[in-house]
Amino acid sequence: MIHAIDIKNLVFSYSAQSEVVLRIAEFQLQVGEKVFLAGPSGSGKTTFLELIAGIIHPTSGSLQVLSQDFSSANGDSKDLVRKNDLSFIFQNFNLIPYLNVEENIRLPFWLGFQDGRNEQQVTDDLQKILKDLGINSLQKKKVTELSFGQSQRVAAARAFLKRPKLLLADEPTSALDQDHRDAFLKVLFDLAQNFETSMVFVSHDKGLQNRFDRVIEIGSWK
Repeated sequence: MIHAIDIKNLVFSYSAQSEVVLRIAEFQLQVGEKVFLAGPSGSGKTTFLELIAGIIHPTSGSLQVLSQDFSSANGDSKDLVRKNDLSFIFQNFNLIPYLNVEENIRLPFWLGFQDGRNEQQVTDDLQKILKDLGINSLQKKKVTELSFGQSQRVAAARAFLKRPKLLLADEPTSALDQDHRDAFLKVLFDLAQNFETSMVFVSHDKGLQNRFDRVIEIGSWK
């Protein structure tokens, strides 16, 4: 069976002299599965996401992401997965301050991402995602003028405009009240279902975990 993520005997530490940060005997994420990743601060949740995104690489063990080897530090295949098939909603959003909302969302396309859609199809998808997330009125607004919650939704729109095969989300609902949080999650899940996107969702809010296909406590890996 092909998995979105397949891990075996993974160990990660920042140096040979430092303590082990993560140790994972085995983990698989099924295609289309939504996993909730829980754990206290400092337990390695963000480190795990950075490993999956190829930002850092394992000290030892096997890490396959969308059927590509992410175990090593190098590799063009890793770059292609990040560019074409993987989206990351960062905790600090990584929005470009001198670009407006629409420009930030379109940024992956300006950096070379292409998936066969023409300009009108991308624009149509953009407008629908903006409407679904409730930020269509902010399209030309500077991102420096957005609230924290609005910035989160812009980051989500940018992530999904790529129609990713895998989405990594790091505390994307942390600044939302319950009503906006529930609306945001509904859109997130609807988009994931439409695009058959697999998802790893990190959050301290355990009240959300029953909405996911599976819950993993990261401390259980150590």
